[in-house]
Amino acid sequence: MPQRGDYLKTLYLDCFCGISGDKMLGLLVDLGVNLDVIIEGINKMGVSGFLIKAERKKSGFIEGTNVWVNVYEEQPYRNLKDIIQMIESSTLAENIKGMSKQMFYNLARGEAKAHGQDEMELLFHEKGAVDTIVDIVGTAIGIHELGFDRVYSSPLHLGSGFLKMGEKRIPIPSPAAIEILKSVPVYSSGIPAELVTPTGAAIVVTLAEEFRALPPMAIVKVGYGCGKRELEIPDMLRGVVMKA
Repeated sequence: MPQRGDYLKTLYLDCFCGISGDKMLGLLVDLGVNLDVIIEGINKMGVSGFLIKAERKKSGFIEGTNVWVNVYEEQPYRNLKDIIQMIESSTLAENIKGMSKQMFYNLARGEAKAHGQDEMELLFHEKGAVDTIVDIVGTAIGIHELGFDRVYSSPLHLGSGFLKMGEKRIPIPSPAAIEILKSVPVYSSGIPAELVTPTGAAIVVTLAEEFRALPPMAIVKVGYGCGKRELEIPDMLRGVVMKA
């Protein structure tokens, strides 16, 4: 764990374009987390057959870090019970295990409620859930590595319209995301895109102590995690490291 010095180290998530797992991971790498440390941590769970790549990218004239996950080997289907067992049996630090499990519980709660399934038996959308495992466990590893004492978030920008899932279309925010975000301050400016994904919702609900305006603290560092789309606003998540 990094030495914090004699002040509280705070991460403020400025979700002006929502939040997703890949943007969160990109932000943490942009703030200084070594990608090899994240890969090593995922490997401790017994997950293999994937590559993670980080690259510099501009969105709306702002430069940040874009993280890609490529799954190149066949994966077994994994439900929540499988993933929790993988986390618990790994050699990851206990606080990383705790954060990861809580994010997965929050994600499964929203997905299960929205789709009428049992939480522990819930199968995640992509086979093997590798993208989701990388996003969630990678986020927990990054928060641990950077040594944050607390995390705050802005209200969440949701987007609007409809999202295509197979042959069907579902409203934005998705039923799972809006279930996870109960009691969280949200808004929409009418941008026709999914800005808060279920994974992003689960991450921010787990980490954020409070949803509020930027607190009155000294700014230490600013980072940006990139999304994959061209929107009318930068498809990015901004993180502000602050000290009290």
